[in-house]
Amino acid sequence: MKQNHKIAISILLVMLTLASAISTAIAADASWSKASDWAVPELQKALDAGIYPAKLLNMDMTKDITRAEFAAVAVRLYEVLSGTTAAEAPQDTFTDTKDADVLKAYAADLVGGIGDGLFDPNGLLNREQAAAMLSRVYKKVKWEGWTLESDASYTANSLDIADAPTFGDSGAVADWASKSVLFMSKYGIVNGVGDGFAPQGSAAREQALAIAVRLFDAYPTIQDGGPVQPAEPEIPVAEFVMEVGRNPTSAPGVPVIVILQDIIIGEKVFNRGKTFPLEKESTEEFGMVIYAWKLYKLSPEWYRVIDYINGSEY
Repeated sequence: MKQNHKIAISILLVMLTLASAISTAIAADASWSKASDWAVPELQKALDAGIYPAKLLNMDMTKDITRAEFAAVAVRLYEVLSGTTAAEAPQDTFTDTKDADVLKAYAADLVGGIGDGLFDPNGLLNREQAAAMLSRVYKKVKWEGWTLESDASYTANSLDIADAPTFGDSGAVADWASKSVLFMSKYGIVNGVGDGFAPQGSAAREQALAIAVRLFDAYPTIQDGGPVQPAEPEIPVAEFVMEVGRNPTSAPGVPVIVILQDIIIGEKVFNRGKTFPLEKESTEEFGMVIYAWKLYKLSPEWYRVIDYINGSEY
C-alpha cells in the first residue's frame, strides 16, 4: 500500500513538472505571434530578465522595430540594470506622441527627438541608431553625471573600444554612432551582415531584443575606456606649423618654408620663425622638415612643394 502511495506521489510530481513546463512554453509562445527560430532563445531570455516590453507582447517579432518600440526596450533594460523606475518627461515634450515609454526614455537620456518638437514614434529604427541608444543605457547606468546633452563634452569616462573588431563598411557609420558600434562590436553585442555592419539597415524587433539581451549578459564584464584625453587644439592650416611663401630678401623669387610654431623631430628642434629656401639641393635638415610636414598632413601646399622639388613650375 505504501509503495503504491509512493508511486502515486511520483506520478503526480512528474505530471506537475510537465504541466509547469508546458505552461511555461505556452506562456513564451503567447508572448509573440511569430519569431525566427534563432531568436526564440533570445526572446525567452528577454522575458526571463524582465526586459521584454509590454508593447511587443503578441507581436510579429520578424517585423522591423519602430522608434517608439525600441524606446520601450531601452527603458526596460535601463530599469533592470539600474534597479530604478524611469520617470516620464512632461506630456508636451513632443507634439507627435505622448507614449509613456518614449517619455521615459527621453527623461532618462536614452533617446532624443528629430527636431521641431517631433519624435517620429512610428519611424523605423536603423542599426546604428539601435547601437547608439543601447550605449546610452550603459552610460546612464554606469557613468556618474552623464547626460545626453553633455555627451560630447563628457570626459570622466569613455566607451571601451580598444582593439574592437571593425566592419568592412565602418566608413559608412555616422560619426555620432561610430564609437557605439565599436563598443557593441567589441563585446559581441552586435554582429555584422556579411562582412559589413549595414549601419543604415533596418532592425527587426527580434534583433533589437537580442542585442538588448546581449548587453544585459555582457554588462558585468564590460570595462571602462577611462577618462577622455583632451584633444589637441585645432589650429587653422594656414596658422599651424609652416607655410610656403616667397622670400623677398635673401633669395628673391625662391619659395621658402616658414616655421610658425616650434616643432620637435626626434632630438632636433626647429624654432618658430626659421626659414628654409625651397631649393632642389635640399639639406638633410630641410628634408626632416619636409618629412614632418608630410607627416602632419597640414596643407595642400605640400603638393606644390613636391612639384617644385621634382622640377615642376611652382
